[in-house]
Amino acid sequence: MGESSMGGALVPTSTKSEQSPPSPVSTATLPPPPIHPLPPPNPVQQASAEEEAAGVDMDRDTLCPICMQIMKDAFTTACGHSFCYMCILTHLRNKSDCPCCSRYLTNDRIFPNFMLNKLLKKTHARQLARTASPVEQLRQAIQQTGL
Repeated sequence: MGESSMGGALVPTSTKSEQSPPSPVSTATLPPPPIHPLPPPNPVQQASAEEEAAGVDMDRDTLCPICMQIMKDAFTTACGHSFCYMCILTHLRNKSDCPCCSRYLTNDRIFPNFMLNKLLKKTHARQLARTASPVEQLRQAIQQTGL
């Protein structure tokens, strides 16, 4: 290294080839990289995903144990099981037991399941609103009102 004089002080001069390479820096001494938080989930997307998951469970719970289709005109037995009205009537023509638990059952021990029917109608309407064309939605609305 050479030295030069600036106002009486000796200042070392160096060239690039004379400089030593920088010492490696431990990653432990570096500050952590900035964390960019994810944007908050879109409540509409989150709700639809939750509704979809609930819809899958709802679909399974609303299947008739006899025909394995979504119940139409749901009826409940005295033992608490629900079936399509026509499915349970057809079953009871051949046997006098509940298809689920085998308890004794006759036509006079089945009852309309008003709440389940209401929920099934609402679920069907929601699915229709999501998937049907506007013309189909209008047709269904007219059909439901009886015009």
